[in-house]
Amino acid sequence: MDPKLREQLIGAYAALEAKEYNEALSSAIEILEERPHELNGARVMGKAFVELGEVARGAALLAQAAARSLSVAASHDGAQGGAQRAEGLEWGASCLMEAAEAYVKGGDPLAAAQLATRVLQIGEAPLSRILRVGELLSGLERHREALSVLTRALKDFSAEARLHRALGESYERLGERGQAINAYSAVCALEPDDNEVVARVQRLLNQTVPTWHFPMMNDAPRNQAFRAAIEARVSPGMKVLDIGCGAGLLSLIAARAGAEAVYACESEPKVSEVAVEIMGRNELDDVVRVIPKRSTSMRVGVDLPERLDMLVCEIFDVSLLGEDALNTISDAKRRLLKRGAQIVPCGARVWCQLVESDELRARYHVDEAEGFDLSPFNRLRDPRVLQLDLKRFKFRALTEPCLAVSFDFEEDFSMMGEALLSAEVIESGRADGFIFWYELILDHEEAFTLSTSPHVEGTHWMQGFAPCYREQRQLNAGEQSHFNCSYRRFLLSFEQL
Repeated sequence: MDPKLREQLIGAYAALEAKEYNEALSSAIEILEERPHELNGARVMGKAFVELGEVARGAALLAQAAARSLSVAASHDGAQGGAQRAEGLEWGASCLMEAAEAYVKGGDPLAAAQLATRVLQIGEAPLSRILRVGELLSGLERHREALSVLTRALKDFSAEARLHRALGESYERLGERGQAINAYSAVCALEPDDNEVVARVQRLLNQTVPTWHFPMMNDAPRNQAFRAAIEARVSPGMKVLDIGCGAGLLSLIAARAGAEAVYACESEPKVSEVAVEIMGRNELDDVVRVIPKRSTSMRVGVDLPERLDMLVCEIFDVSLLGEDALNTISDAKRRLLKRGAQIVPCGARVWCQLVESDELRARYHVDEAEGFDLSPFNRLRDPRVLQLDLKRFKFRALTEPCLAVSFDFEEDFSMMGEALLSAEVIESGRADGFIFWYELILDHEEAFTLSTSPHVEGTHWMQGFAPCYREQRQLNAGEQSHFNCSYRRFLLSFEQL
């Protein structure tokens, strides 16, 4: 290269770097007056025009310079021309990428995306170029295209943490948390000291939808019972509230049953977004409106046009109360529903039974292991009931099932109460704790009920186990066992007396 030209180009690029764009433009003009086909001069001029506000002119100059460089590079052949060809291709690709970025700045996303796609077709694209194209497409909210570009790169760059990071970010933008966790986990494996990505994985893990949603939605007995009850109780013209709608199945059933309008509330943002999509996919988005908030934050006149005729909800955990069902239903009756509104389910009954079980006892209690006394660890026990699939455990019933507490959701009820109970001991043994389950009463005639009993087959429901935390008592057949069942809004507990 001519020494004078080298000095001119160094000065022009230095002016660009210093953001002295008028000076850079003057240098480029001087270079091109002497050498009209100097590609670096055209490149500097294009970049200067972009920064000075003449974006379309600058982008066009950059694209022209890139095209000329690629044309010259293609003319090189043979072993001697290989290096020149590779250098020309890379220069042209870089200049074309700058043109694409200029079109973004100028508000021409289509031209930007077209050029970015061409950039990837030039030679063997290095990872830096691929990441740059992915970032540009994401900035244009063409997230699927960006993801496609990055995914194809895995074939050649699967060991590059930068690529997996970009993939994770792309999946996050698309709301695909599971895939984002997978990509970020690869970064964590490749760069173990990257604590920022570790924090991202932990944040996303805390945001994932609990897996119980899926067996619940696939629970045919549950779905059929709710469908039958809703169809029997919905009348044409009714306006229905669905609290904790999740995917929106109960809302869809109510809409299909003839409800005039259904208001489905769901406080988890990602779940509510998918619920909106599901309503559209099932062509019921004109009947069902998804409200992305908790029902306790909703207001008539803001979120609802008026008080509603019916409430449907399935907001019950293994203990019935742990998802704050009592307060949620009570609040809806007080503020969101008409007086005398129907509720599905309209009530619930909790059943309990004293049992002996070494397997269940081992779930909450320790005495010794390998000859060591570990009993102080018992002080750290969780006071809540254990959620278990009792079909997987061996236990021996010491009493018959006993009705512990019942609720009528359509009448006034307290969020705190207790009952003193007794049951005849039918078999001698050590009282390790209470197994319990409940029935949801879906209609007044009890034509439709749903039980979480361990003796019911084909459902996803699990049961509760409430240990006898005091010293286990030996019970004898024929005697009466006395115990207390109490509930405190969220918590259901049992105690042997």
